[in-house]
Amino acid sequence: MDSKKKDIKNLILVLSSAVLFACALVGMAVLYLGPKGEYKVQSVLINPDTLRTLSFESRDPQNGKRLKYHFDKIEYQDSKKISYNQIVSLEEFEKLFYTIASKNSLNENPLELDTNFQMGDYSILKVWVKGKHPLLDGLHQQIFQEIHFAKNGSGLFRIEIHQSQAEGKWAYFHSNSIKDKFSEWIQ
Repeated sequence: MDSKKKDIKNLILVLSSAVLFACALVGMAVLYLGPKGEYKVQSVLINPDTLRTLSFESRDPQNGKRLKYHFDKIEYQDSKKISYNQIVSLEEFEKLFYTIASKNSLNENPLELDTNFQMGDYSILKVWVKGKHPLLDGLHQQIFQEIHFAKNGSGLFRIEIHQSQAEGKWAYFHSNSIKDKFSEWIQ
């Protein structure tokens, strides 16, 4: 009987060790390989190639009718010229996209980063879509996605995460003097 108890204890010890080792392995994998809340620009910002052929259906928030939306335009509003919106070509947007596409998001506290974007002290790039219902007159425009560039020359910018669950959420990035470079490209 003692040898059976000893065998059972050994079996329990081996199984417990295996479970503990598996938990430790999973914990390390999550710690080093798991989700960190990081994004790449190319995963958050709409790709210019996709934008060229963008077409989707959505409900008009004003009347609830289903509208088919298509890419309309890209506008840039410089923080220095608030009353002036400049149209940005797809080629200029594409240049911006591929310049910053590989950037990783910052792992800093978003509340601290938000202070760089308060009180309209930033420039905005807006991607617009327009929708038309076959039975209704007129078009409905809405902003599809926004990029905000901090005014303070920090190279800080944020991109709106375009998901229904993440409305109003931003991914924050840094690229040295990207706002100044972009402003030069579109002039």
